[in-house]
Amino acid sequence: MIRVLICDDEPPARARMRRLLEQASGVTVVGEAGDGEAALALAAELQVDVAFLDIRMPGVDGLDLAAAWSAPTDPLVVFVTAYQDHAMRAFELHAVSYLVKPVEREQLGSAIERCRRLVAGRGAPTTEPTVGEEPLLPAPAVLRELARIRAALDEVRVEPRLVARSRRGLQLVRRSEVAWIQALSSVVVAHTADGELRLDRSIRSLEQELPTPPFLLARRGVLVNLDHVTEIRPGLRGTLRLQMADAMGSEITTSERQAKELRRLLD
Repeated sequence: MIRVLICDDEPPARARMRRLLEQASGVTVVGEAGDGEAALALAAELQVDVAFLDIRMPGVDGLDLAAAWSAPTDPLVVFVTAYQDHAMRAFELHAVSYLVKPVEREQLGSAIERCRRLVAGRGAPTTEPTVGEEPLLPAPAVLRELARIRAALDEVRVEPRLVARSRRGLQLVRRSEVAWIQALSSVVVAHTADGELRLDRSIRSLEQELPTPPFLLARRGVLVNLDHVTEIRPGLRGTLRLQMADAMGSEITTSERQAKELRRLLD
């Protein structure tokens, strides 16, 4: 039986992960936390084998927390996130697995099995430091300072990019270069002034990641960058027709509901 801690700043996400974990055999959820500091305190209090961590959280995020747990007896880490762009850093921190939301039971089962083997191989963890040694966990104040420094760096960081596929292979595209994004039956396509690029992402995760504005859900499965809208015309039954500045000069019709949201943003 492995003892699990869940850390996510969104209560619905924590509840869903708890349901999935409780359906798995040999797993006991011993605690939940809504931020990194709370998770740090719970891990020190409880005998935690594995922590399922969201990455982007206010203050101390999942990457800070994983970096803090550097001792062999600290919890193993499984990241559960809506974003794919932290995978390299996650595995640099020796994460057991990197699960992208919405988590599939099969993926979760594989992660749990890896955790079970690792926990069995290292024995039961302890939260007691060795006599004469400094505690291995940094103080919460140190983690708060790390979060403050990260926030300051974010203000001067270069524009985030999306990983896309084209005929030339993988390439990085600036968010500002994307005119609109469309979810088709088996692929998500980003439309730019130079043509189309395939994104290995779900439209749901992109909607959560991309800032609003300039990005807005025009209708189900379609995100538009308002900076690339050249003209807005009324459509039928309260919808709006958006003329886009992409390679094809596309026209996108919003849903009635999202037309109201667009009008609110433009007021």
